[in-house]
Amino acid sequence: LDLLDQVRPNNMILVARWSRYTGFTNTTFGEQPIFPIDSRFGKENKAAIEIIKRNMQELISFCAKRNISLWIIKQVPETGEIAPAQNLISYMSGRIRNLSDEKQTEVDHQRMVSAINNVFDKLSREYDVNCLDFSSLLLLDRQTINYFEDRAVYRDYCHLTRHGLDLVRPFVVSMLNEI
Repeated sequence: LDLLDQVRPNNMILVARWSRYTGFTNTTFGEQPIFPIDSRFGKENKAAIEIIKRNMQELISFCAKRNISLWIIKQVPETGEIAPAQNLISYMSGRIRNLSDEKQTEVDHQRMVSAINNVFDKLSREYDVNCLDFSSLLLLDRQTINYFEDRAVYRDYCHLTRHGLDLVRPFVVSMLNEI
């Protein structure tokens, strides 16, 4: 916060894999949770959500006092594949016969992000916070889009390729024009 106090930007954009902070991880790929899920209930870590909520309220207050607009970008859906871009290269070069296309469903995505999105939605109603959600741009028939126009959308299970960014670019440009 000291740096923000010195620099005093007009806007701050927060983007993250928010579900990692509430206990959800991609255990298929060996991730360890930052805050473990409450195994008694199989749900997100409520203590972690309260910590996030409290810290966000402090950040919002800090920004408001300094006329810094706060933007939160909600988590995009993840894919079910480790490396769609690498899979596509292997498939096109003939090193593998079948192109894997493991997807995450919209239901899976909502299960991972619903608790944190509820926090963000509440904060945006109570304070001057802008929340943006690109999820609908990366879902087709309620599943992640791993490949579009014969190109990979995701580099790995949670990061977009340049082609994936091209799918959300008009929305991002529109957002940046508002800033």
